[in-house]
Amino acid sequence: MVFSHLKKGIKIGIKAAHISAKQLGAELKPLIRAGHLTAKDARAVAGEARKLGAKAKSKALAAGKLEAKRLIGKMGYMSKAEGDSLKRRVAELEKKLRAKKRK
Repeated sequence: MVFSHLKKGIKIGIKAAHISAKQLGAELKPLIRAGHLTAKDARAVAGEARKLGAKAKSKALAAGKLEAKRLIGKMGYMSKAEGDSLKRRVAELEKKLRAKKRK
């Protein structure tokens, strides 16, 4: 029961403070020494913290990319992919026009 409460508290703390794995280890060492937490439990908490951090990072990057795309579109610029697509379409149309002129 104590472990589950500790785990929940650490999850909340990691979300709020975004501490590194090294800092998390430093925070857990006194609990291990005092016997409130086993080394196995500490590794489990650290593993979950890494997963949570990776998930939060991925979510933040996706949100940032989406916002950048929105702002670029709002300013009237296009992305590289859109530019490449437009170049391909123009090349196809020019090819069709040249073929029509030859007839």
